[in-house]
Amino acid sequence: MDSVFSSSIYQFTWSRICAYLAGTYAANGGRTMTYSAWKAQACLPMPSVSMPLLARFNIIPPSSGVSYVAPRPQRVIIAGGTISAIALSRNGVTFDNTGQTSGVFTLGAGDQLQMTYTVAPTTMVGSDLQ
Repeated sequence: MDSVFSSSIYQFTWSRICAYLAGTYAANGGRTMTYSAWKAQACLPMPSVSMPLLARFNIIPPSSGVSYVAPRPQRVIIAGGTISAIALSRNGVTFDNTGQTSGVFTLGAGDQLQMTYTVAPTTMVGSDLQ
């Protein structure tokens, strides 16, 4: 199995997808389904394949105007508070204003996120990216 599917979460999801495909193949009398046949059945509800959310945890936001430096690739969620600006830097020198005062920001290792606020927001790391 490919290393992308090495974790138990992906193995579980992959096995459910394979089971669905095998069931569809069997229901079609063991024949390969053509595109037009698939399109005709596309209105049927698909089985739900759910994946658990990865852990998230709150982080204490740095002081207003001070950068948060991502130690590894991750998503940072910013909500609430009274924020006037959020800026992002990929090189630690040039900060670009995002035009947002809340949201989900995808950061690479070493990227910096800088918030200007009067009331501290709730800041969470949503998930590490691999």
